[in-house]
Amino acid sequence: MPALPIDLVHVKTDVVVVGGGGAASRAALSAARAGAKVRLAAKVPLGSGGSTVHGASEIMSMGAAGFGDTRDSSDVHFDDTMRAGKGFIDPALVRVLADEAPERIRDLIELGVNFDRSLAPVAQATDYKLIRSDFGSYARAMGVSGKTGRAFVDAIADELIRCGVAAPSLEELMHQFGCYLANGYAIFLVNASEFQPEAINTAYTARFSSAMLAHDTIGLLAGLE
Repeated sequence: MPALPIDLVHVKTDVVVVGGGGAASRAALSAARAGAKVRLAAKVPLGSGGSTVHGASEIMSMGAAGFGDTRDSSDVHFDDTMRAGKGFIDPALVRVLADEAPERIRDLIELGVNFDRSLAPVAQATDYKLIRSDFGSYARAMGVSGKTGRAFVDAIADELIRCGVAAPSLEELMHQFGCYLANGYAIFLVNASEFQPEAINTAYTARFSSAMLAHDTIGLLAGLE
């Protein structure tokens, strides 16, 4: 099999985390705090990718017992979630969510996440502004000024930088950006004449895109216009 027309970059590290969103960033931070040398492999600059930042960040929140009604608990949180999603969710994962969410929120607060606070006096364990979901027994959802996911990732990204975690360089990101442009153009060319199923797009355009980028095919085509 002939070699692909791409450059290989050799990096020595203890841990490689693929992705740069909320989950990947938090995993990288845990590894770094444990003493590992960590490298992030992401398609966009640190703190700007992943569904935590985009998606429904403007309406998302994080629910945990221990910040609102004193009658609330991780067991109640677990029961609420299982009742609402019965048959669709894994009880073991829900147990982890209910038990660990309070500590993860405290982690985020320690990192500098400023959760919204209630302006009026409230009869609860803290003065955080809490939202009660449709299936919740008590209000426990916490947010950050309509940009909760962004606040989470920004705080974690700042801590990663302080820990010395290496993010992709601008050169690497621009090369990846070029690959995406080439890939999109290749798919456009393939589908312009006849629609192809996703499997064919995935199988053929990846190689085609790398070749186009390596030989500046896009630039040559642009010169023909």
